[in-house]
Amino acid sequence: MIHTAVIPAGGYGSRMEPITKAVPKPMLPIIRKPAIHFVVEEATASGLDHIVIVAGYKSAVIKDYFCSEQEFDSRSYGPKDYFEGTDIEFVVQDQPRGLADAVLCAKDSVSDKSFAVLLSDDIIRSKEPAISHLCSCADGRNIIGCQRVELDKVSNYGVLITSDDRNPFSVSKVVEKPKTLVSDLAIAGRYVFNPSVFDALECAYADNGIKANLTDAINIMITSGEEIFGFRMDGKRYDIGNEEGYIETLNAAITERW
Repeated sequence: MIHTAVIPAGGYGSRMEPITKAVPKPMLPIIRKPAIHFVVEEATASGLDHIVIVAGYKSAVIKDYFCSEQEFDSRSYGPKDYFEGTDIEFVVQDQPRGLADAVLCAKDSVSDKSFAVLLSDDIIRSKEPAISHLCSCADGRNIIGCQRVELDKVSNYGVLITSDDRNPFSVSKVVEKPKTLVSDLAIAGRYVFNPSVFDALECAYADNGIKANLTDAINIMITSGEEIFGFRMDGKRYDIGNEEGYIETLNAAITERW
């Protein structure tokens, strides 16, 4: 059973400047809660009781939200009440070197067991927590959550290449933001990895330096003969990393009373 979730939360949020100069992107408010709160809720609702938040830029703001010892007013309901019994650990990413580095920063916290990765700027609303489906079918395998996207938006995402109609399905290659249409199966910010991903990440950095992507590591794993699977997830994905996506998220939260 998987118990650990890694939540990368260390980027500058440059597409949402200037507000992210004052408020880290994962803390942008969705009505009464910051975006990262919904991601942690998804993880804990899936039975993941060890949350590793990899924070860098303005990390103190995120840490204070989840771990502050300050007493709340008796009428208030703070994050500690929402996540009672959950072990929330913080790891510092000293520079915003991207998703691959953020996952690698969590290596010592993950130990030698499979773990989930949930991106802090992707909120997925579904009947069942999105990451729970990946965890339940992982069984020691590496699985990437994906959803079909409109063809004109494919170039905004990493995409999975497959000829397999099953679910989960075998992945033959991952392409980061393709310039030509190779697949409409876009990575949806949810992953389950076994510890072998850390060796692949280190290889990716040796090959590509600071420009290494998580997709580079995944392709290294595929090339070395390790199976990677994709899982087509249900639900609606909201990306708060840009203005259009953030406004869409706010409208949905108001309409649906999140």
